[in-house]
Amino acid sequence: MSETSWQGDPIRCPYCVQGYEFRLMTELTGGTGGIFYCTACRHLVRTAEPDSQCFCRGCLNLRRPAPHLHAGHAAPTANQGGAGDLQDRRKFLVRSTGG
Repeated sequence: MSETSWQGDPIRCPYCVQGYEFRLMTELTGGTGGIFYCTACRHLVRTAEPDSQCFCRGCLNLRRPAPHLHAGHAAPTANQGGAGDLQDRRKFLVRSTGG
């Protein structure tokens, strides 16, 4: 496993930063299969299979609908404040998740 055997541009994780750049992903197939893995967040890229889906936390969060768009209710704003703000947020979450 090496990060330098891939012949194209370096593949970087879109979720992890190392220094001032996105983290280099580890090439898992020795330069033949184009499968890259981020050891920090478990993001997986298959260059030969562009339709493959990754199941890391970042990718799953991107595919999950936002609660305020999914439920049809306006999301509480950060400027509401006050003692009732926490209760309002809890009510919103219960309504939007159906629970």
